[in-house]
Order: sequence, then C-alpha cells, then structure tokens
Amino acid sequence: MKQGSIQKVQKVLIGGQVFFWVSYFMFFVLYEKSFMSWQRAFLQSSKFFVVNITLVYVHMYGLMPLLIHKKKYLRYSILLILLITTMVYAELSIERWMYTNPRRLQYINQTPHLIYLVGMDVIVIMISAPIKFALDYFRLQAKQQQTANQQLIAEMKYLKLQINPHFLFNTLNSLYYLTQNKSDLAPDVVQKLAHLMRYMLEKGSEESVALSDEIAFVEAYLQLEKIRIAQCEIQFTRPEALPSCHIPPLLFIPLVENAFKHGIDKSSDNNFVHLSLVVESKSLTFTIQNALLDIKNETGSGIGLANLQKRLTLLYQSRYTLDTQVKGRIFHAVLQIPLNNSQ
Repeated sequence: MKQGSIQKVQKVLIGGQVFFWVSYFMFFVLYEKSFMSWQRAFLQSSKFFVVNITLVYVHMYGLMPLLIHKKKYLRYSILLILLITTMVYAELSIERWMYTNPRRLQYINQTPHLIYLVGMDVIVIMISAPIKFALDYFRLQAKQQQTANQQLIAEMKYLKLQINPHFLFNTLNSLYYLTQNKSDLAPDVVQKLAHLMRYMLEKGSEESVALSDEIAFVEAYLQLEKIRIAQCEIQFTRPEALPSCHIPPLLFIPLVENAFKHGIDKSSDNNFVHLSLVVESKSLTFTIQNALLDIKNETGSGIGLANLQKRLTLLYQSRYTLDTQVKGRIFHAVLQIPLNNSQ
C-alpha cells in the first residue's frame, strides 16, 4: 500500500456500512408496506432504523472499548443495561405516539411485547460485536501493511544510497591531476561529473525513470571513465532506438562501478569493459564483462552487488535473474528484469 492506503480502506469500510444501512432501511419499508400504508411503513421502518443504528454504533465505539481495551467489565455491563433500557423506552414511546388503535396500544403495553423489544435489541448488540472486531481487523491489517511498505521504501532508499562512490573519488583525483597539468580535459570532466551528480540527486529518489534517461546516465559515466582511463577498451552495445518504458533508477550502475573497480590496471594495456543491452517486448537484459586484476575472492559477493541483489528482490521478488560468474580472468554479470512499457 502507498501513502493514503489507510484512508482508502476507511472509505471502503464507510461505503460498505452506508450501503448496508440504506439497504436495511429500504428492505423494512417494503416489508412493512405489506401490512400498512406507505406513510406508516416509513415511520415504522424509521423507528427500527434509528434504534438499531444507535445501538450498533454506541455499543461498537462507546461501550466495547471499555470491555476490550480497559477491561472495565462492571462499567460495561451497567452502561449496556442502561443503553438497552433507554432504547426500549424510546421504542415504546414512539409506538405509543404512532398508534391510536386501542387494541394496538393494549398489545404494545403487554409484557410479551416488552420482552420482544428487549430480545431484538440484545440480538442487535450481539451482532454488532463481531462487526466491530471485523472492522478493527481490516483497519489493523491496512495499518500493518502500510508500515511494512514504509519499511520497504526506507530500505530501498538506503540501498540506493549505498552505490559505491569509488568512481567519484577516482574522478576527483584525476581532475586534480588534470588541473595541476592545466589540461584542456578538466572542464569536460567537471561538466560530466556535475551531470552525473545532478542525475543521482534528482532521479535517484524517484520510483522509476525512463530507460533512455538511465542509459544516458550510464553512457555519461562511461565517457567520464574514458577520460580518466585512456588505456581501457570500453564498448557498449545497445539498440539505437530505445523503447518508451521505465525502470528503477540507478539499477545498472553498481555493475558498471564493479567492473571499473576490480577490472582496471593502469599499468596494463589489456583493460576492457564490455557492456550490452538487449530490450525485448517483456524483458530487458543487461550484460557486462571485464578483466579481473585478481581473481581471488571475486565471486560477485561484494557489498555493491549484494545491495543490488537485495534491491532487486524488493523490486521484483522472484521475477528477475542476476547471474555473476568468473571464467578464467574475466568477470561476467548478466541482469534480466521484467519490462513495463509505458503508453
């Protein structure tokens, strides 16, 4: 449930109660019409309606909290007897006002009719108890679900904040070197770095971004790495025209950062990072390969990839695959996620 879920549940519950009471009133009007005029049927049904709705809600929200939450059994019992007595007295007064027929009045004043009214009110009270428990249960479920969702959202934001800032430190060091040597590349590095940081700040908090924006972010990152590391073969194979669809932001960057963190040796001329994006009608596959500086302990279980795995599980449950493996001195990572096309 998103923000406002409890309010939605409240509206459904209130709407259901309104529907029930309107249907209840109409049923009694039609039923009483079989024995009397429309006017008298309306008055008789109104009496039942007012008495029963008062019994139900005074008992549910006035008396039951005393019994359930405060355990005040004696006070509950006294107030319940007082409520039933008041309602029976009100019913008798209304009936004496409505009917002028002596035989009807005689029946109204007899003990069996009094017992009947008391019994009907007790039945209404008994019915209101499980209704109260049901309403409280639905509200509690909605609140618990909202709390769980808020915890998931908080965890999601935390995982996105765990994106390794390794590239930022490296880029700042390279920028320092370029400025010391008064290189013409320094302004370009600053501009690209500002673009990356702006994207992370503005888009990182959103639930989804356009695939084209996310790929543009990855390409800007790669351009920055090309400036920083001249002796590295960087290739990115992707469709020329990207479909109009949305994905969670910053989903690919942990894999890309991982490649440059563990696969670049500035003393070597054999550095490479190869990326591939395949977009199908219902899925997207992102593949990345890079050489490894040291294959020891490189099993794809680093903090960045572990956080990515947790985030993917929160986003897609079991509807994604993330396969990481080392073949020789090459690290392979393949991420496949379901795709939702936008209109």
